[in-house]
Amino acid sequence: MLSRIIPVFTATLFAAGCATTEVPSLPAPDGALTANQLVSLMSGATMSGNSTQTAGATFSQSYDAIPERKTKGKASGIWNPPGGAQSSYSVSWRLKGDQWCEKWDGGGACWHVVPLSGANYQFYRDGAPISETWKIDSPNPGPLRLSPEEIKAELTNNQINAGTWEYKGSGGNESGTFTTHACADGTRHRSIDDKPFTQGTWTFKGDKMCSTDQGKQRCYGVWKHADGSFSTYRKTEGGEVTSISSVQGVSEKCST
Repeated sequence: MLSRIIPVFTATLFAAGCATTEVPSLPAPDGALTANQLVSLMSGATMSGNSTQTAGATFSQSYDAIPERKTKGKASGIWNPPGGAQSSYSVSWRLKGDQWCEKWDGGGACWHVVPLSGANYQFYRDGAPISETWKIDSPNPGPLRLSPEEIKAELTNNQINAGTWEYKGSGGNESGTFTTHACADGTRHRSIDDKPFTQGTWTFKGDKMCSTDQGKQRCYGVWKHADGSFSTYRKTEGGEVTSISSVQGVSEKCST
């Protein structure tokens, strides 16, 4: 059965010539899931979508529940070629750092996975997004990247957002706490590590939220997690800055 599946499913979904999952690790794209998040997402999930190279072909691939700390397993799927008979197949999967890898007879691939909206996810291979986005129906959905409209509804308009931040880069690692008040009129009040508040502004650039403080603009993507917390990510010249936060309540600073 697999000999029929390979040419039309796995080999056509992904670029030819990859005979092993042992590929060099690449920097993860913004918002990529970690290894633990990937296991949680794929446990008991069904992944489906369109073939990246066979027009009109679709697939649906199911994963069993994944026990804690398990890093490899198998999945089964159904391939629907255009105008042809449905057929079944199987693949093996494993984790490679923060990449999800799958292998089939004569080939394999590793991907970083980035949540989009709803149950849609973007897979990245060799640092580039594949041509189709795929749907993952999961009992344990990963964090979802927020659109500007969703960021407005969740984090701005007179709300207090507080949490922790972390920097990793050439200048060493640093971390601390922060509190921000993002007001409906576009003003923003920020305190880092319990220091006095400074006032700036906030706006959007594309799908990123940007803040301007003391003439310096910083833009970052925003994700919401299943527990209601939020994370942000932005690159700097020497590294990257991430944060984890939650909404604390109505801002008293925005009403003054």
